[in-house]
Order: sequence, then C-alpha cells, then structure tokens
Amino acid sequence: MGSSTISLGLGLGGGKAATSSGRLAGGGSAYNLDSTFGISVIPSLHLDASILDGSDSSNNPSDGSSVATWGDRSGNGNSFAESSNQPTFKASWLNGKPAVEFDGSNDVMSDSNFFTSVDFSAKDATMIIVYQPTNDTSYALTDTGSFSGDDRTYSNGNLYSSSFLNTRINNGAFNEKYPAARSAATFGLRIDNTAETYKIYYNNRLQFNHTSYASSHFQTTGGAMKIGCGDSTYKLDGFISEVLVFNTALSDDDFNVIHSYIDNKYLVHKYNNVSGSYALNDSYSTTVTPVMHFSAQTNIFKSDGSSPGDTEQVYRWTDKARGYHAIAGNAPILNTNQINSSLNGIYFDGTDDYMDVFMLGMLGDFSDFDGTAIFLFEPNSDSAYEPVGIGGSNSGRLYIGSSASYADVFRNARLAGAGTSGYFSSTGVQLASVVSNKAANTYKIFKNGGSDVFTSGQSASATAAIFDDTKNMRLGSTTKTPSHHLKGWLYEVLVFDEPLSNANLNAVGNYISAVYGTSYTDIS
Repeated sequence: MGSSTISLGLGLGGGKAATSSGRLAGGGSAYNLDSTFGISVIPSLHLDASILDGSDSSNNPSDGSSVATWGDRSGNGNSFAESSNQPTFKASWLNGKPAVEFDGSNDVMSDSNFFTSVDFSAKDATMIIVYQPTNDTSYALTDTGSFSGDDRTYSNGNLYSSSFLNTRINNGAFNEKYPAARSAATFGLRIDNTAETYKIYYNNRLQFNHTSYASSHFQTTGGAMKIGCGDSTYKLDGFISEVLVFNTALSDDDFNVIHSYIDNKYLVHKYNNVSGSYALNDSYSTTVTPVMHFSAQTNIFKSDGSSPGDTEQVYRWTDKARGYHAIAGNAPILNTNQINSSLNGIYFDGTDDYMDVFMLGMLGDFSDFDGTAIFLFEPNSDSAYEPVGIGGSNSGRLYIGSSASYADVFRNARLAGAGTSGYFSSTGVQLASVVSNKAANTYKIFKNGGSDVFTSGQSASATAAIFDDTKNMRLGSTTKTPSHHLKGWLYEVLVFDEPLSNANLNAVGNYISAVYGTSYTDIS
C-alpha cells in the first residue's frame, strides 16, 4: 500500500486558497487577511507570495521564475525590488502555497525608502514573518535596524537580533528549545515603547523578552528595509512566504488572529498554551493536558482538506488537544471499520510511509527532557518496527523480533538490545506507554499497563533526547533518516511533556480500553 511522496520540504497539508489584497476589509475589520481572518489595523507592509504583485494572485509567475518585484498587499505601495541578484518564485511550498526562495549567497530584496515613508517615531513595531530555512544554522530575515554588523535572527541556538535597534542582543538565549535549522516557522517581534519591552516569538510562543532595548536602542536604518538578510552577511538560505510589518505594537487579539490565519493557511503550528485537566472522553480524564492527542477517529484530512474515505491517503492528522499537525512525508492511508467493528485505523505500509510533527521541542515544555508517550497500534506481521519516534536515532525499534528492544523514545541514543519481559509482538493490538523521568532517573515502558516490561537493569539512566530538526516527532517510523517503518495501524497517540503519574497512565489506558475493546491492566 505504498504511496508516492506528496510533500515538499518540511510540512504540508490541506487549507484555503489565498485571497486578494486585504485593504479596507468588510465585516468590521480594518484589514482582511483572507475571507475568514481580519484585524483592526492596516499593516504598513504586507508581502504575500500568494499574491506576488500585491494585487491579483492570477498574475503570479511560473515556478522557478526570478522575482524582480514583490508587491505590497497592504495598499501602502511599499513594494520590494532587486535588479540583479534576484530570488526565485516557488509556486508550491508549505501546504501548496507559494514562497520566495533566497539562495543564502547574494539574494536580497529591498525598499529603498520604506523608513522614510513609514513613521516609526513612536518607537513601536510589530513584525511577523513566515519562513523556512534550508538547513541554515545562522541567518537573518530582515534588515530593519541601524546596527551595521552581525545581525542574526538565529545563530546555532542563539540570537543576535538588532531588528529596529542601533545595537544588537548578544548571545540571546531562547526560553525553551531554539528553532530548528530546517523546519518552517513563524517569527514574531513586538516592540512596545510604553511598556519598554522587546519580545521575540516563534509560532506565537514567547521566546525572548528584553526590557531594556525598546526605548534606549530603538533606531531604524534611516531609509531602506531589506529582506533575506540582516546586513552584508548571514543571508537567508531558505524561503519566505509572508512578511507583515506594523509601526504599532499590535494588541494580543490582532497578534493572535494573524497567527491563526498563518496556521490555517500554511499549517505552521500556532502555539497553544493550555493546562489543567483534559477530558479524554465523557468518562475518563487526566489531570494534565497532553502536548498532543491524535485519534484516528477524528481530525484526519486528505491533501485538499476534505475527509478521506476507506483506503484514501491521509495527508494531515491534527491533534485534539491543541490543534498541532502531523503532516505526511509519505502518506499512509485510512482503513475504516478496522478495529472494534466500526473504528478507524491509519495504515502505514512498512516501506516508506510516515508523518512528521515539526518543532516538538518548542510546542511543549521539555526543558528537563521528561515526557510520556502513549500509543495504541497494531502491527501487520511486522518483525521490526518503531510506531512513534521522538528524539532517538534512525535505528530505534520498539520491537526487533525477539524479547528485546532498541528503545529510544525521549532519548538521544537507543538502548541497544534491552531485555524485556512480556515484550511486544509482530501482530495484535498493543498499547505502549513510555515514561521518561529525569528526576527519578528512570525510563519505563509498559505494554497494556501492568508492570514495566524492561528489566530492572535497563530502567535507570534515561538519556535526554535532543530536539532538533532531524529529531522531531514521527508517526509510523523512527526519527532522523526514516527507517524501521511500522507495517500496521496507528489508532491513538498521546504525548505529555512530563512523566505521568500511575493514576494518569491508568486513565489513558482505561479510556483506550473502553473505546477500542483492548485489554489493559492498571499500573500500580
């Protein structure tokens, strides 16, 4: 049941088509981002590759064409141009939407009088950029500040940002995991002179907050704004699809609406910070909310955004807890009436099918590398498999055809040939619960509840997984280079960013048993 590779880059899915210019929208909004999302402020600049000339998407060039001018959608006429070293137009990027590709060498676009035509004297600014680096470990996205050297939006885990500044932030550390070198993301910046705050976001999650930079160091370039670089060095090797700039500090409402629009259009996650109890169904709940909860019974989509039928490809799988997306690298298929007479299963062919969740480390709080992964699966006579990969390597396997494992979920390296009892098998519906606990120095795996199936010698010294763009989260395969694919079905996947208590493990296990008719023994 193999399927052809249907994704480009690192994250695609179904969504809505781009709309025309949003100036002077109806429906009570000052500016329409599309037919669904509107904001109360007209941007000073809105570059949108879906409407490259800023007016009509039907005028978009063919794939691979050089981009001499990128028109401003806002209606303010702040278009960007380049006469010689021009980037190229990518007709289908994230979710099939266009982008402009910069080569990391000399592709830069500029508006020579942006800062003379837009008034930033109030020292307030908001900038939001949808982009994807191409394994670029040190880059800048825009040149907006008067500081002349070494501006970097991201540099090997740190930032040296001088956006709208006459100096730069040196060795700025991200609050949680830094952005990956290849994963698509939404960069956000809000500068509020009144509150004296300088805040940097990724996917609507606050990553950096510096209170001293806003008023004392605010200074624009004095004239031109550039995209694709920070200055003469550290140019972006990658894609940019949208740039929005405001000469105000946007309200939370407008900032959130823009991120909802971006997530809906490109399926770039919008961080959803929820906490507290979580209802698994009407009968069972956990005291903590999972980072994500995938169920094959809901939120599954084809490439056109519609619901698949039996044996049709599953292009996107959106979790129930926070709305994060697993995107097909090579699409599995849906099997209806697969389990418990009437319930769905998502079938991975064991050859090349897998789905990815990008930037997992920035979607939860894995600062201590604690976590719990619970997944219900059914191998189809598969002698070696990894149903869910988180961290680890390309050689991890929950089952290797005998009473042993190369377990590596939430680990930097696998446990080679770890002995197990009551081990997993090549057929049959099975529930795996993997619990990594740094404080207790334990690493436990349970099969259908009951007792830890690892031997006592393998239950200590769990090694922290490093979440980068080669070790995100993968459904149906190991991480890094896809290997040891699952031949079989996934039904439920839950991930928590803490080691669950036995009571919460049992709540999940009994919920799954009640829904799917599977066996489960309480963990004590």
